Amino acid sequence: MRPEVPKTKTAYLDALQERVLVFDGAMATNLQALLLTTSDCDMVKTPSSYESLVLSAPNLVAEVHRQFLAAGVDVLQTNTFQANRIALAKYGLAHKTDEINTIAARIARDEIDKFSHDGKQRFVAGSMGPSGVFLAGVDAVRNEQTYEDIADVYCQQARGLLQGDVDLLLLETVIDLEELKAAVAGIQQAFALEALRVPLQAQVSLDAHGKMVCGADIQAVLAVFESLPVDVIGLNCGEGPEQMRAPIAYLSEHSTKPIAAIPNAGIPQKVDGALVYPVGPKEFAKTLLGYVEAFGVRAIGGCCGTRAEHIRALLGGLQRLS
Repeated sequence: MRPEVPKTKTAYLDALQERVLVFDGAMATNLQALLLTTSDCDMVKTPSSYESLVLSAPNLVAEVHRQFLAAGVDVLQTNTFQANRIALAKYGLAHKTDEINTIAARIARDEIDKFSHDGKQRFVAGSMGPSGVFLAGVDAVRNEQTYEDIADVYCQQARGLLQGDVDLLLLETVIDLEELKAAVAGIQQAFALEALRVPLQAQVSLDAHGKMVCGADIQAVLAVFESLPVDVIGLNCGEGPEQMRAPIAYLSEHSTKPIAAIPNAGIPQKVDGALVYPVGPKEFAKTLLGYVEAFGVRAIGGCCGTRAEHIRALLGGLQRLS
């Protein structure tokens, strides 16, 4: 019996060729705000992880999606950043890995479907963050895992997201190039097992010195990106939008793949006992729109600390550019 030929989704990549796509902002930051203000104590108990809210309080996750849809986003990211079995095991939820990923994807898909009245094409990105451990052989190893272990972890998460009907998979906040390679291998296995292939976008996180946690600079990052079956490359998280300028410029000059820039709203500062992200919507939008103009960046959006106001500013600026 012949193996099933994988179905391929290309709509996200097709749209990137036509226009700059805007991703949503921070899931955790906005969930925190909702958890602080909700009065329904029976619905929301203290969550063991933000990802588990798709089971215990799906309404709150859907509300965050709705806020960003109202701001005008093109892409919603699922609430699955740490929904791999290694991270979930810390909360006794490893056995819920498949369910959390599939339900999170369906919540995002349902909210997009409800918002289809304007006829705009939108996409669900399956968020996949770091596993939380290092591969065996890496300096300062703790909780060692083999390459095959990590590949299998990402394969499982990817399968759950694919079953939930995502349009692309998003490997984000990558801090270790060896894990990046293992994750991509696992995702390729998931594509084969599900007989479904979607675009794969991979984004690393760099510190103030332009280095990953593993010590790699942007030149090393690009060499690995170019060797892997990754469709869109870029940066997210990090120190803030302005700190991405040099590495984004390098990617623009040396890679032919579409580039994404999805930074934090700066490094949080404690003000009157609360953490405040210092980069406001106008400054945030001005920097990222500059990257669109100067470096041809095709996907922009927000990471930690970004709210609907940041995304609205991006959309408004893009309209003025066009």
